[in-house]
Amino acid sequence: MASLLAVLSDTAGPTLFLVVAVLICLAIVPISLTPTPAAPLDLRRLYPILPMGIVGCFASGMAEGAFWAPGPVFAQGRDMITSEIALLMAAFVFCGMLSQWPLGWLSDKIDRCLVIGTVSCGTVISGLAIWFHMAPPGLPTLMLAALHGALMIPIYALCISHANDGLPNAQMVETSGGLILGFSIGATIGPAAASLFTRGDREGWFQGRCDNRAFCDHHERWRSNRRQFQDRCR
Repeated sequence: MASLLAVLSDTAGPTLFLVVAVLICLAIVPISLTPTPAAPLDLRRLYPILPMGIVGCFASGMAEGAFWAPGPVFAQGRDMITSEIALLMAAFVFCGMLSQWPLGWLSDKIDRCLVIGTVSCGTVISGLAIWFHMAPPGLPTLMLAALHGALMIPIYALCISHANDGLPNAQMVETSGGLILGFSIGATIGPAAASLFTRGDREGWFQGRCDNRAFCDHHERWRSNRRQFQDRCR
């Protein structure tokens, strides 16, 4: 909900940036004080074991990274004011947070790969709806962005759950580190790649995110058929 801080002060001044910097430093403190065992990270070794987890986290990071940077630019292109942009981003995150519980519960009851594939397809459809301006400005655009967040954000958690299915406890630290690294690499590439799709007043970054999500979905299906992932998606 930090996006709503944009309405409390002038975004052109340093105040908001200082507040965010302080909050980030405070968040690092408990993480730094938590003892964790060291584990080697080798994505080349993890990928043959967890291909969908690695690719899914990478694609999820790339898609989310492509949203955070150009998202406000898209909103400005639709003549939204600062408060509306802040509300748009907050709705995206808040609905993504709320949808993780029911989707996670559903993925525990049925095939997890099916849930990931279905949510990925829904992300593509909602992204295309935004890309083609199917929703008029105002509340419809806000609701569409909220739906998009509710579909896209849980994919990362679902991929992590899928990767950890059946893993022994001794490998979970290394696996978690590899998945986070894959997500971080994607989140680093996403904004830069999205900027290449932006042309003038056209928010081409949405098309890039849709292509990325479609690639993730097709890759998941291909690997599922080839290596029979259905037996491990419980």
